[in-house]
Amino acid sequence: MASVWDLPVIFVVENNGYGLSTPSSQQFKHRFFVDKAPGYGIEGIQVDGNNILDVFTSVQQVAERVRTTRRPVLLEALTFRMRGHEEASGVKYVPPSC
Repeated sequence: MASVWDLPVIFVVENNGYGLSTPSSQQFKHRFFVDKAPGYGIEGIQVDGNNILDVFTSVQQVAERVRTTRRPVLLEALTFRMRGHEEASGVKYVPPSC
């Protein structure tokens, strides 16, 4: 709807590879959320979510572009999960290599 109505909005997705305790690879075929952006008619940008300076700079640039173009953007911040989804879940489902 944001794309159809040309809404100046930034959708920020924190991608830690899981939705609750299910790996993203078991939820959808795309590797990243930005891969879905064209299907919604919006631009997708990916940033290292663990690098605060990259996130800050990217958000500044995207915000300026959104203000100018009046178009929505999906900003995906790649990160990792250090703890469970909530305190009760733990991290038993996270492979040791992560």
